[in-house]
Amino acid sequence: MVRMATQRMLAHLGYESIAASGGEEALAIYKQSAAAISAVLLDVTMPGLSGIETLRLLREIDSRVKVIMYTGDPLAPGLSDMEPQAVVAVLPKPFRIEQLAQ
Repeated sequence: MVRMATQRMLAHLGYESIAASGGEEALAIYKQSAAAISAVLLDVTMPGLSGIETLRLLREIDSRVKVIMYTGDPLAPGLSDMEPQAVVAVLPKPFRIEQLAQ
């Protein structure tokens, strides 16, 4: 539900997006389409690989990938251990379109 709502918000803001059902699919999509992807939005809690694990693997593929994490738990395990340069922003869930736009 969050993925679909976020995709609708992004479309309303004029962005094209590619949705993935989990970390493994996100990695596969990024490997195939990295040149066309400006930023990646990751939920800290996802099916399969967590957002933190997916972020680590994305950075192995492309150390310059721009990632925005979102979470309902600002104290989620691993979130505070991330390298500062690894994430552009952290959005609290639920977030509004204005927060996403920023």
